Amino acid sequence: MKMIRTHLFSFFVIVCFLILALASAPSKNSLTTKSGQIPPDFQGYNQTLLILEQSRDWTKYAEKYFEANYTGNFTICSQNELKLKYSDINKYRFILTRNSFRNTDASGSTQSLSQNLCIFDRKTEKTYCTKGSTSFYGKLLKAYSKALETARQNENLK
Repeated sequence: MKMIRTHLFSFFVIVCFLILALASAPSKNSLTTKSGQIPPDFQGYNQTLLILEQSRDWTKYAEKYFEANYTGNFTICSQNELKLKYSDINKYRFILTRNSFRNTDASGSTQSLSQNLCIFDRKTEKTYCTKGSTSFYGKLLKAYSKALETARQNENLK
């Protein structure tokens, strides 16, 4: 009987953790230019968005969700290609990348990798990052690609 209670408690803790983790990912509605998570000049942007390569999985998700949700031009490039091929700031003004960091609990024993997304505006030299962080970068990329498309399409909000 004690073994069953232990397993049920463990299951409950895991379910609670998953619910909290999923709830921490930003929704498409919270990702706006007004919230400071998308550059105001992205509204009506019709040039090419550069997406900086990261890990293989992250890059795969970025390509998948931007192809599905973003109708503007985008290119996934490496840091070297950025310097060599994409130096024209007027044509390639915005660069999307991720910011990764480790979270450690109060005891210092448990670490988790969290991320948020950032867009660097090469013209103004300002960076706009998503608020909060998540370890579910696929969900974050999906929400951000949709939010960027909405901002890009709302040219009249400028």
